[in-house]
Amino acid sequence: MPYTSTASKEKYYAALAEAENFNLPDDWQDGRELLHGIAIDPSWTPDVDDAISVARSSDGNYELRVSISDVGSFLARKSAIVSHAEEMGWSHYRGERVVDPMLPRRISENCLSLQRSQERPVLTTRISINENGQPIHTRITRDRIITKRYSHTGANRALRQGYEKSELRELERVADIAFIARGGTEVEGFVSEEVEGRKLSQHPNQSAEFIVRECMVMANFCIAGFMKAKEIPALYRNQALMPQRKNDLPEEVIDLLRRKLGYATYDPESKGHVGLELPTYAHATSPLRRFSDFVNHCNLAAYLDGQRMPYPVNRLGAIATRLNMLEKSKEPQWLIEGDHRIVQALQRAASRSRK
Repeated sequence: MPYTSTASKEKYYAALAEAENFNLPDDWQDGRELLHGIAIDPSWTPDVDDAISVARSSDGNYELRVSISDVGSFLARKSAIVSHAEEMGWSHYRGERVVDPMLPRRISENCLSLQRSQERPVLTTRISINENGQPIHTRITRDRIITKRYSHTGANRALRQGYEKSELRELERVADIAFIARGGTEVEGFVSEEVEGRKLSQHPNQSAEFIVRECMVMANFCIAGFMKAKEIPALYRNQALMPQRKNDLPEEVIDLLRRKLGYATYDPESKGHVGLELPTYAHATSPLRRFSDFVNHCNLAAYLDGQRMPYPVNRLGAIATRLNMLEKSKEPQWLIEGDHRIVQALQRAASRSRK
């Protein structure tokens, strides 16, 4: 295979060679409950990390299950694959293509990707959520899953058909109450509306995207809390600075200012995420695509097995520093474009104030 990676050539080919010999062990299904879940991704996505499902518990609460590809149980000791992933930091995309995967394609798009109707190993975060949208208990289990896949368009079409008892409709309900419970805070540019003093969460054509985002935020929050409570070393995602709202500035400028001035970073210490209004947060739902999530999954798997942590605290500081530098060096385009929009909006606000 030709060399196409942004990582070093030596690490790239070493990871490919190790991946070619990778297979799940014959007994990988032993002791794992069989689940059925829904994955909602763009139709072209080959590297599917997560699937979601929900059920009502006997106590009337919801049990939200976020099942994530179980990379930690099978890849933590694969030195060449891990070394390449660490150097990459995350998978690279261009349009509707994965041009440079963090993990070799045999793994990220086949063996550990939650492909349609294929049984795959997962680490499931089981979150008990009350009617007010508050998580009250979290368990993490090893399971196996068969996934039903939806594109965003397909999921939105199914939701518009109005089947009130469908699992998608239940997931939408859970996402909505969870969103409102944490104050209706914006996520990654998702726009909410305020109607009669209550922040509503969905654009009528974006329900599927909203479901995925809220379920992932809930899972990341609960995994971070679980790791903190159990004293499992983790890479937390912190955002400690956010400017106060100024009523004379447009909403989109406030959003840009908040994200520009309160840039989120990785750290082995939990400091909270102001932008999401959450006391602790971590990235843990995309271990096929993002090294921070990979690290957290490897430590979770070690904890479940009672083994030594592959990423102790004294290693996490250096990893966090490097990931933060990588993010800073590849500042997203919305920040670059946002600078110009901020200047224009501030000029308009100043002009209005002079009138």
